[in-house]
Amino acid sequence: MAEVEFRLEEDENSDLPRVVNIYLDGRPLRALVGEFERPFAVAAGEPGQAGDYAGLWPPDALAEGGGHFLGEPVEFYRGRSILLGCGCGAAQCHPLTADITIEDTIVTWSGFESAHTGWDLTALGPFVFDRAQYEASLEEARRTWS
Repeated sequence: MAEVEFRLEEDENSDLPRVVNIYLDGRPLRALVGEFERPFAVAAGEPGQAGDYAGLWPPDALAEGGGHFLGEPVEFYRGRSILLGCGCGAAQCHPLTADITIEDTIVTWSGFESAHTGWDLTALGPFVFDRAQYEASLEEARRTWS
């Protein structure tokens, strides 16, 4: 299982003062996605677009007990939860989306999509997390924010 961490921090890719960034096993989700997207971006002649996302606005991402990351998205695009948004601060401008499945002891992210590139990200993931660790990290981010 992967370990997830939700961090409130400044993000050089965002116009917002602080955002919720996601780390998987200590690595930024944006970097992991960027590595996966790089061949698509190079083939499209847009290498800088690989991983060109930003964290989410805390009031949306951490509202309602963190439900956004627990299968009750505040920000969504085509029925999928937004995990990373656009650097302009509008999550739906250029989002990275995924399906979030909540089970008794695990949380799974699958079905990744870059909403505006058309790149096939279906082979990215799935990422499976221990639900207790996942919820503890989410709660820590909520405490830090409030």
